[in-house]
Amino acid sequence: MESLRKIISIFFDIYKSILRKNRGTMNPFMSIRDIDRFSEKTESGATPLMLAARYEDLQSCLALVEEGEDPKAITHFGVTLLHFAALNKHHGMEIIWHFLVGKGLDFSAAKDVDGEEPVLYAIRVGDWNFAKNILLLQSGDTNLLHFFVIRNNMEMVQLVHDEDKELINKLDLKGRNALHLAAEFADLKMCEWIVEHGVIEALSADQSTALHSAALNAEHGEELVVYFAERKKLNLYFKNKSDETPMHLALLVGNIHVAQQMLNLGAKLYNCSEKMLLYCVKNNNLKSAKFVHEMDGSQINKLDSIGRNALHIAAECADLKMCQWLVDEGFDVKALSREWNSSAIHHVGYNKLYGTQLVPFFVGLGLDLNSLDGYLDSPLHFALTDQNIDVAEEMIKYGADLRAKSGPYNLLHKSVISNFHKNVRFLHSKDPELTRQLGKYENNALHFAAKHADREMCRFLCDEAGMDVHASCERDGNGVVHFAVMNTYHGAELIKYFVTEKKADVHQTNRYFETPLHFALKRENLTIAEALLKFGADINLKNADRGSLLHFCAYRNKLGSARFVLEKNKDLIASVNCSGMTALHVAAKWADLELCKFLVEQGIDSRAKDAFGNTAQAYVRVTNFKLKSEGSVLINYAPKSNILGKRHADSETILQKFRRNTNFDYKLAFIEANKDDLPALHFAAKTTDVAVCRRLVEQGADVSAKCSVLGASALHYAAVNVVHGMQLAEFFVSKGCSPANTDKNGDAPLVYALRARNFELAAKLHEKLRAAAEENLLHFCIKTNKLDFAKFVLEEEEYLISGANCKRKYFELAVKFADLAMCKWLLQVAPLKVGNFEGESSFLKLAVNNEKHASQIIPLLLSKFNYNHERGANLISALVIQTVDSGKFEVADELLKHGASTKLKVRGKNLLQYFVCKNNLDAAKFVHEKDRNLIKEVGANGVTVLHLAVQFGSLEMCQWLLEQGQAKVNKNSFAGFVHCAVRNKQNGKEIMLKLCQNLISFDDKQEDIEAAKILLPSTRAVGSYTQRETDASWPAIRRKNYRYLEDQIHNKDEI
Repeated sequence: MESLRKIISIFFDIYKSILRKNRGTMNPFMSIRDIDRFSEKTESGATPLMLAARYEDLQSCLALVEEGEDPKAITHFGVTLLHFAALNKHHGMEIIWHFLVGKGLDFSAAKDVDGEEPVLYAIRVGDWNFAKNILLLQSGDTNLLHFFVIRNNMEMVQLVHDEDKELINKLDLKGRNALHLAAEFADLKMCEWIVEHGVIEALSADQSTALHSAALNAEHGEELVVYFAERKKLNLYFKNKSDETPMHLALLVGNIHVAQQMLNLGAKLYNCSEKMLLYCVKNNNLKSAKFVHEMDGSQINKLDSIGRNALHIAAECADLKMCQWLVDEGFDVKALSREWNSSAIHHVGYNKLYGTQLVPFFVGLGLDLNSLDGYLDSPLHFALTDQNIDVAEEMIKYGADLRAKSGPYNLLHKSVISNFHKNVRFLHSKDPELTRQLGKYENNALHFAAKHADREMCRFLCDEAGMDVHASCERDGNGVVHFAVMNTYHGAELIKYFVTEKKADVHQTNRYFETPLHFALKRENLTIAEALLKFGADINLKNADRGSLLHFCAYRNKLGSARFVLEKNKDLIASVNCSGMTALHVAAKWADLELCKFLVEQGIDSRAKDAFGNTAQAYVRVTNFKLKSEGSVLINYAPKSNILGKRHADSETILQKFRRNTNFDYKLAFIEANKDDLPALHFAAKTTDVAVCRRLVEQGADVSAKCSVLGASALHYAAVNVVHGMQLAEFFVSKGCSPANTDKNGDAPLVYALRARNFELAAKLHEKLRAAAEENLLHFCIKTNKLDFAKFVLEEEEYLISGANCKRKYFELAVKFADLAMCKWLLQVAPLKVGNFEGESSFLKLAVNNEKHASQIIPLLLSKFNYNHERGANLISALVIQTVDSGKFEVADELLKHGASTKLKVRGKNLLQYFVCKNNLDAAKFVHEKDRNLIKEVGANGVTVLHLAVQFGSLEMCQWLLEQGQAKVNKNSFAGFVHCAVRNKQNGKEIMLKLCQNLISFDDKQEDIEAAKILLPSTRAVGSYTQRETDASWPAIRRKNYRYLEDQIHNKDEI
C-alpha cells in the first residue's frame, strides 16, 4: 500500500508537467485565464485519493480508503472527490456512483470556491456525455441547458446551446420549458435570450405560465413580472391546475415585493381570490397573511369550501405565531366549522409539525379536549385519524378521554379498522381495556382487524393484546375466519394465519348456519374460496336444510360461485336437500335465467320432482311486471267474513282469544278458516307468533311464496305485526326471506313496517338494507319521499336532527329526491342557517337534478336563503345552460323567472349561438322563445347565427333558422355560407345539396357564389375539408383563382 502512495506521488509530479504542456486539450470555450484558474484548483492540495479518482479505477480508490484516506476531504479551493472523478472519462461514473451510494457523498455539497459543480468540470475537459450522465445521477434529467439556466449561467447556456440546439425546446421532468425555468431562477437577460431563440410562452404541465414562475423568483421577480405582464401581455389572473394565480405563488413563498409589483401593474387581490388569506394561512406564511389582511381586511372573515375559518385552518396547518396573530385579530376561538361542527382544537389533531405547541395554547383559551364534532368525533379522534401520535400524547396529558367513542366505535376500534399499527400499539399501551370493549354489532377488536386490517395487526392483537381467536361475534355468531373472508386485501393471508397458526375452525357456523366458505361463495370471492379449500374447508358441506353448496349458490343467485363449486365436485349436480329439491328447484325460486340455463347445461335433471311432487317449473316466479293494488290493504286486512268481530259480539275479540289459546291445532284450524285467499303462513305472520309460523314451515309452508293480491312475502306480513314482528322477521330472514324483496308496488317489508308504525322492526329492517353505515331511517324516508313516514320516525327519534351537519344532509337529500312538501317540512323542523350565498349554491345544483319536483323546489331555495343575485350570477347562469342543454325546460324557465338572464355569454357566444353550435335544436327553440333578439346578434367578423348553423349544425337547424327570417348575409362577413358548409364534416354535404341554391340567392358576395357553383357538382368534397384545407382554398377564391379550386376538388375526389 505504501508503494501505491509513492507511485501516486510520483505520478502527481509528472501530471503537473504534462498538464502545463497539454492545456490545449481543454474545452476551446475556456480562455487562458480560465485554464489557469482551473489548473490551479485541480493541482493545489489534491489528496492521493483525489488523484486516484481522476486517473485510476475504483479498486485503487478503495485501497486508499482502507489506508485511511477520507473520501469527504476537500481542498482549500473547495474541490471534492466528485470533482476529480468527473475528469475521469473511463472510470469516473463507477467511482462517483460508489461514493454517492456507499460513502454518503452528496452532489448538493459539491461546489468549489467559484460555485462550480462536477458537471461543469466534465464539460471543461470536453466530455459532454459524461456530463449528462453525472447530471442524470444528480437530478434525474440530462438537459444541460436547463441545468445552467437554473444556475443563471449565461455563458454556459450559450455554450450548451451551440453544442445541442434541440435542448432549448425540451421540457423538464415537471413539464416546464426553458422559459419557465429562467423566469423562476434566472434574470431578465436570460429570459430575453431564451425568447429570442424561439421558446414561446407555453403552459407547463400544471398549466402554469412563465408569469407564475416569475412570481417565485425572489431576486429578479419584480422586473420579470413587469416584462411578462406588460411586454408579453401574460394574464395576471390566469390560473394553473391547482387554481393558483401568479399572486398565489408570490405569496406562497413570501415574495411580498413581487406581489406588490403585481398590484402596481393593476392586479386586484379580490379578483385573484377572495380567500387569499386562507391560502396564506394554510401554507403557514405569516408575512404574506399580514400583507393580504392589510390590502383587504374583509378576507379575514371568509370560510373555505367546508366551512372552516382562518383559525381552524391555522390550527390544522400553521404554527403558534400564526394562531396567536389570528386570535389577536379578534377571532372567536370557540367558533365551530360549518360542515363538521368542529372547533380549532379538533383541527390541531391534524397538525403534525406544530400540534404539540398548539394543544396547550388552545386549552389555555378554554377549548374542551373532549368536545364532539358533528360526526361525534373528539379532538383525539382527529389526531389518531392522521396517526399523529405526538399530538395525541399531548392531548391525553391535558385531559383528553381515551375511552371517548365515535358512535359505536372506541378509539382503538377505529384505528384497527384503518389498519393504523402505531395507533393501536399506542392506545393499548395507554389503556389495555380498550381491546376488550365491543363495538358495532357487538364485534370485538380482533373481528374488526380480521375484516379490515393485515396479518401484523391480527398478530399483535392475538399475541400481545391477548385476544381470543375463538371468540365469536355475540350478535350473529361470526368468527374471525368469517370476517377474514370479507377482507378485500389481506383475506387469503389471514385465513392461513388463523387456521394454520391459531387453529381457528374453518367450518365454524354462525347463527344462520353459514361457514366461512358460504360467506366466500355468497360474495363470489373465489380467490378466498380457493384459499379456504386449501386450508381444510370441505366442498361437500351441507346447509341447514341438508342441501349442498350448489343449492346455496342457487339460492343466492351466484353463477360464478356455482361454476366454482361444480369445478371442485361435479357430483353435486345431483344433490338434493331435505325436501328433495335439486339446485334447479332452488334456482327456479330465487335465481335468474342464466343460472338455470347453466344448471341444465351441466346435466341437472329438469324433470326431477321434490318431496311435494313439484318440478322446478312449478317454482318459477313472475317478476317482470307490476300491478296496481289497494294501498294499505295489508295493514287493515279484513276479509269479507270480518273475522275480527262480525261473527262474535262478546267484548273480548276473537283475535285476543286466539292469541291466548295455547292449543296449536285450534290455532291452525282458526288460520285455515279465516285466511281467505292468503297463504296460511302469511296470515299467521300478520296475526300470530313465531311458534305458529315455525309449525307451519315444518309442515311444508313455503317461506318464499307471495300472496296473489299484493305479491307480498311472509316477511311483508310480519312487518305489520306490532306484537311479534321483531321475532318473526328474524325467523323469516333465517329461512331465506330477503328484506330487499318487494311486492307488486315495489314496496319492501320496511315500508310495511313504517306504514304500521312498527318502529323497532322498521329500524332493524333498514339496518339490513342501508347502503352506508351512516345512513339512518330518516334518510330512507326522505330519499323515498315518504313524508308521513319521516314525521313518524322523527317522533320516535328526535335526536336524529341534532347538529347542523345532519340538518344539512337531510335537506340535501330532500332537495335531490323529494318534493316541495318534504322540503318545507324539513325547514320547519330542522331550520338551516345559510347566509349570503354561502351554502345555497350546492342546494341549487342538487335541485336541478330532481327529475320530478325541481321547478317547485327552486323558488323555495331562492326565497329562503337570502339569495345574492350579484354573487350567484355565475352559478345561476351555469345551471340555466345545464338545464336547457339537458331538455329540462320547465326548470330552466323557473331559473329565468328568478333572476337568471338570457343575455349571458358562453365562450364569446350568446345563448342561442351556443346551442346552435352544439346542434341542440330543442334548446335553441326554447332560448329563441325566451329572447327573440338573440337571433339578430352578429359575432366577430360578421358571423350570424345561420353561419354557425351551417358550419356546426344540421339541415333541420338551418331550415328552422331560415323560417325565423335568418336569410340576409352580413356585408362585413369575410366568408359566406358555402365556406361554412365546407367545414361542416357531419352535415355539410346535406346542407349543400338541399340549401345551396337558396343560400347562393341570399349571398351577396360574387366570389362565394362562384365558389358554390364549383363546389355543388362535387358534393363528395363537401365536409371532407379540414379547417386548414378550407383556409388554404379561400385565398384562391378571393383572388378568383377558380382553376386552383377546381384542381384541388378534382384531386380530392380521386382520393
